[in-house]
Amino acid sequence: MVNATQKVTKQCASSPFSWEEELAKRMNLQTMVDTLQEAAQEAEAIQEEMNEKIERLKAELVVFKGLMSDPMTDLDTKIQEKAMKVDMDICRRIDITAKLCDVAQQRNSEDVSKIFQVVPKKKERKVASDDDISEQDGEVNRFSDDEVGSMNITDEMKRMFNQL
Repeated sequence: MVNATQKVTKQCASSPFSWEEELAKRMNLQTMVDTLQEAAQEAEAIQEEMNEKIERLKAELVVFKGLMSDPMTDLDTKIQEKAMKVDMDICRRIDITAKLCDVAQQRNSEDVSKIFQVVPKKKERKVASDDDISEQDGEVNRFSDDEVGSMNITDEMKRMFNQL
């Protein structure tokens, strides 16, 4: 044991510098560990704050989306209603215009056919024989109410044209 003790004392005596160096290194490492632990704790605290801010911002975003979606939905609905009204008005006007064109075309085609139709005059009737008169009266009686109405319209148009 004496040998072992001597060895240890020799080593301690020969390397006091090394023991002090190791102690200094250990102290430096301990301060570095303490500094890093403090930095890690600060980083954790900052991360928790950031997570809280993110959750708060998400909640605010949901609220703002809710607030904005209601007016946007109302605006979309109003725009669609206005578009439907405009479409209906346009369709109604187109339908009315088409019907008016059809009526005018029918009237024009009827008027043209009536204008070219020969109707005997009163003077010619007196000269014609009684058989002719009875045949002509029969022909006049054969006209339907529509034809008589269109003849009246044709006569009115001729009268208005002559006035011009």
